[in-house]
Amino acid sequence: MEIIKDWVRNSLQIPNDRRILAIIGIGSPENKPKAKKLPSKEEIIYYKSFK
Repeated sequence: MEIIKDWVRNSLQIPNDRRILAIIGIGSPENKPKAKKLPSKEEIIYYKSFK
């Protein structure tokens, strides 16, 4: 991770007395990802009970 922080610090000219708290990648995928199969609401939501 230090190599990435050093690259970001040098590329964006961030002074050494400042901390890098987060590095967020922004972009779009080259290929459209496949749709995820999500569980139904009935499988994950419970009323009046804890499971």
